[in-house]
Order: sequence, then C-alpha cells, then structure tokens
Amino acid sequence: MTSSSSKLGFKSIRTQLVATIAVILALLLAVCAFFILSRVSSSFRTVSNNYLHEMASYYAESTKAIVAHEYATCAALRTSIEQIDDVPPENRRDFVNNVLKQALVDNETFVDTWVVYEPNALDGLDARYANTENHDATGRFIPYWTRVGSQIDCTPLTDYEEGSWYVNPLNSKTGILIDPNPYEVGGKTIWVCGVAFPIRNKQGKAIGVIGLDMSLDTLSTLLKQVKVYNTGYLSLVSDSGLLAVDADSSTEGTILQDFTAGRGAELFRSSRSSLKPFGMHKIVDGVDQLRYYQPFTVEDAQQVWFLGMNVAEKEITAEARLIFTFVVIAFIFTALVTLFVLIVVVSGVVKELNKGVDAMQNIAQGDGDLTLRMAIKSENELGKMYKFFNLTIEKIQEIGRAHV
Repeated sequence: MTSSSSKLGFKSIRTQLVATIAVILALLLAVCAFFILSRVSSSFRTVSNNYLHEMASYYAESTKAIVAHEYATCAALRTSIEQIDDVPPENRRDFVNNVLKQALVDNETFVDTWVVYEPNALDGLDARYANTENHDATGRFIPYWTRVGSQIDCTPLTDYEEGSWYVNPLNSKTGILIDPNPYEVGGKTIWVCGVAFPIRNKQGKAIGVIGLDMSLDTLSTLLKQVKVYNTGYLSLVSDSGLLAVDADSSTEGTILQDFTAGRGAELFRSSRSSLKPFGMHKIVDGVDQLRYYQPFTVEDAQQVWFLGMNVAEKEITAEARLIFTFVVIAFIFTALVTLFVLIVVVSGVVKELNKGVDAMQNIAQGDGDLTLRMAIKSENELGKMYKFFNLTIEKIQEIGRAHV
C-alpha cells in the first residue's frame, strides 16, 4: 500500500527549515559582508590617499626648502652686486669676484658661481681686459668660479651668448630655476641644480645675469632614503619634465615619458596651472603602479617642479585585502557554526515531532494501541501537542468503553 506521504511528495520539516533559514542567513551575511567590505575599502582608500598626500607634501616642502636656500642666496648675491655704482669702476671686477668666491666658501653644497655682463655694462672697461686672465677676446666680464674639493678657481665662461641659462634669466622678470645638468668635478660627474637672476641697473634695465649651481647629492640622498610602503620610492621632475632624482640612477637626466605623451601630459599641464596634486596609474614591468605628483614652486620663480611618489597598487591595498580575507573567513565560520547549531536544534525538534507521528501512525495504520501515551518533557508547543494527544487517546478509550 502506498502511503499518503509518498503521494504528496514528502519533505522533511527539518530539510525545509534548514534550507530556508540557510538561504536567508547566507543572503543576510552576504549583504552585510558587501556593505562592511565596501565601507572598509572606501575608508582604506581615503586613509591611503591622505597618507600619500601628506607624505608627498612633506617631501615637496623639504625639497623646496633646499632649493629655496640656493634661490635666496643667489637673490642676495644679485642684490649685493646691483649696488656696485658706489664702487669705483676699476675695482668693480674685483668686488664681484670676491662676492662670488665668498659664496662658495660659505656654502659647501654650491659647486659654482658665475656672472655674465652685457658688453661694457659693468665698468666700460672691456677693451682693457681683452685676452687677459679669466677673460676672453672681447674682455667682457664673464667669471666662472668653481669648487674642486677644497680648491676654488676661476675661469672664463664660454658659449653664453646662445645659452638658455643666460638668455632666459636675462629676459626674465624674476629668478629662474635651471634644469638639472651633469657637472664634472674632480673626474667625477655629478648632477647640479642651478638658479639665475637678471642683474639690473638703477634704471631697471637688465645688464647681466648672476647664477650659481648646487650639487643635487644632498637632495638626492634625502629623497632616495625614503621608502613608500614596502618598495615605493620618490622622484623629482623638473619644469621641463627632466628626471632630476629617481630610484634608477640610469634614468636621471632623461625626460619622463608621461610628461610629454598621452594622458600624463594633460595631467602635468593641468597641475602646472592649478598647482594641485594628481595621481595616475602606470603598468611597470607588469605591476600596476600608482604615481602621485605634488607640484611646487620656489619663491617667485615661474618654474613648476614635481615631487613624485611611485608605489605598487598592491602594496597600497595590502591591508584592505587582509581585512577582506579576515571578514570573509569570519562570515563563513559564522555561517557554518550557525548552520550546525540550526541543524542540531531543528533535528531535536523534528525528532520529538516524529515520535508523535509514529504514535499517530500506529493508531491509524498499526495495531491501534490506545494505551500509548506521549511523554511530556516541556511546556512548549510540542508539550501542549502531546498533552492534547494523550487527552484525545483517553477520550477515544472512554468512548470505546462506553460502547462495549
């Protein structure tokens, strides 16, 4: 005989309850995990961005302070020699030479100082000095003071007429920052950073240029010792896009590709105008790298330089990914424990229900034992059901006896 439960497609209450609650639990945990992880990811991104911004700002200011010292020194030297009208013409060249030489004596990071005067603009005595020591055939005043170790010497400048390092500041209203360039000293090539100012007479006309160069060693050492996260590093980009400082020394002195091409060129142009920092992603050797640039200017110079931070994206998100993994594991563990407890509880309830099912099946389809009674273990719904089951059986017994 086929039972009614088979005809109806019997499904255990335990299976239905566990499956339903498990699905609801999984959905709730998934939703909670999504919002928690989204919030954590957003918070970590904010913290990371703030960290990069603060770090870039700090080292940009440190770099600016070093270059500003050079800039301010050159401005002070310019101011000194612009008062030269009070010095007799025949003493003016010695006066300027002493100013330039003393600047090297007082500043060990400076590698050279120099001036170039327009023809006869200093003392009107160019012809007297033609082909003399530290002068060329024109006699123009063009001293170039250099430091080699502890030795300070002077030679005449060359190739100044068309040199941007002379022409640009001569026509500038303010001092200028000169792009870093290689400088050979004592048989060793070093990189120097230069500044130059126009020299003006009392009528405000530019009559020459004064400049000096500073070794980039101090600045390079400062920036290269910094680690951003685990392997990130700092870089310094000049106004023309030249890499002044980079973790890879072989790239120093080259033009940064992002500065002149593609999306990077647009970002650099916009940042130069707004002086606002920006970030961009770059795939370097298969690694997604974030490059964050902080623009800065020095005093009243018009040139804009950029302090760069270069760091692998995976290092920025490492902590967030760790928390993501922890949250996922915690939620899976919670789900498994909850499901286990649910199965145990539901199995206990179903077990008690099955006792009632077996008793009723015995009466309905078995030997009809009306002496059977259910043990009442609690006052919950099951307890009440068994109580009324027992009362029902007793009533059936009474009816049966009444008809005997």
